[in-house]
Amino acid sequence: MNMDSVIVDSEEVKSIESVNLELQSFDDLIQSYLKTLAIPVEPANPENCESTPDYMKVARLKFFISLNDSYIDTENVRRQLMNLIELNNMLPYYENCCEYFKWPVDEKLVAKMKANIDTQIIELDKYEKNEENTSYAWKKRLDFYLKIGDYEKAYQWAYEKSEDSTFSTNSRLEATFALFRIAYCDNCNVAAMGKSVEKAKHFIDSAEHKADWTGRNKFKAYEGLYGLAVRDYKRASMNLTDCVSTFESYELTDFNKIVKFTVIASMIALPRCDIRKKIVNYGLIMQELNYPQCEHLKEFVLSFNECRYGDFLRILAVTELVLRFEPLTYPHYRQYIREMKLKAYAQMLQSYSIVSLKRMAEIFGVTSDYIENDVSTFTASGKLTCRIDKVAGKIITANAGIAYDRSLTYQNCIKRGDFLLNRIKRIARIIES
Repeated sequence: MNMDSVIVDSEEVKSIESVNLELQSFDDLIQSYLKTLAIPVEPANPENCESTPDYMKVARLKFFISLNDSYIDTENVRRQLMNLIELNNMLPYYENCCEYFKWPVDEKLVAKMKANIDTQIIELDKYEKNEENTSYAWKKRLDFYLKIGDYEKAYQWAYEKSEDSTFSTNSRLEATFALFRIAYCDNCNVAAMGKSVEKAKHFIDSAEHKADWTGRNKFKAYEGLYGLAVRDYKRASMNLTDCVSTFESYELTDFNKIVKFTVIASMIALPRCDIRKKIVNYGLIMQELNYPQCEHLKEFVLSFNECRYGDFLRILAVTELVLRFEPLTYPHYRQYIREMKLKAYAQMLQSYSIVSLKRMAEIFGVTSDYIENDVSTFTASGKLTCRIDKVAGKIITANAGIAYDRSLTYQNCIKRGDFLLNRIKRIARIIES
């Protein structure tokens, strides 16, 4: 098993041997998480309103294949992807995958899916001609385009309906949500997601276009996932924790994923006291984390909350895999791991004025050299306010947690002050000219 990308610091990827972790227990954690990835993707049940559509599932499967990661059984994932493509007659999506991955085109499969699509279009046209179905016809056609993976037509149709002033606010909001999902399926197009979130926010906040409670509740899930995609973890945490108890955006993702994203966002965005309040003491979230497929996330939360830093650093390695295998968080997994390590260091140092490198290394279950390298890197960047006495083998800090917050506040004030002065000078030059 390749373990070269397990613990990430601020500059480089370190191997598992360099951090002196217990390999057997780490391997068990890895295997436990990988089993959750190996669970076959079940096709959506159209009669179950809590079933996430297949077109959202195939987007993640395609992402898995594109990673070409040694942890992933690419052939097995490809078989699952092809099963869903054939089941849903996703001809446009299949052609896109063949072009993207350089796969040979199965002409028999193409002909079969084309014939099925033609039949479904005839039935859809008949449905739309029935006057009793007028109010629902636009949604049925949109779902059809999404189901077969024709995202270009789906986008045009959804955008047109979202702009149609003759439609109700709730219908326009549903079309806007569809634009978000299309952007997700389009290789996780974050810019397009942002546009759809801003558009949906207009319907939520506008006095003229006031969405109902269901629309406002669903919007929290969409805005929360967008917050994760742009590293706005506070925004993500606030929205996702609010929507957990009333979650109903199953067309976007399932409840288990929402809980997972809530934990990921809250762990980095919230202080320890709020993590205890909003995650550890939140019965609905902890109930979900008690399931076997979430045991790594439960340990992630509890080890940090209980100050078991050795266990925390070990489970952080598994959390890296969780982030790497999600399209929304993949671009940020290195930054996330780095910031969580920083948060753990700051929390631990807050209890000490002086601590030896050896003692801190024992607490985190790593070598003294590893701790020295990490702490010196964070200190040099101004994220930890402490100094290392190499001769004495000690880290000297005066309440590092408070100093850490004050240092960041000071740096932000300096940056904003410089920005304001530059703006004033620019305006002054314009006035003089």
